[in-house]
Amino acid sequence: MRSNLWETVGMAEKRTKADKRQRQADKLEKKARHPHAQGTKKKPREDFSQAATRIVKQAPKAETAW
Repeated sequence: MRSNLWETVGMAEKRTKADKRQRQADKLEKKARHPHAQGTKKKPREDFSQAATRIVKQAPKAETAW
């Protein structure tokens, strides 16, 4: 009975180095075909001082009436 069970279920086969390389190659190929793999990068975040400088430069110059 036990031998029939193992024949039915089947034991997991150990992956060889060649299998691993093939899976890695397939994964890289799939990743390269993905539209986001074209090099779309996020913009770097600006820090507080950079944001303050940008806001001051963009602000309209107000006339000071003293």
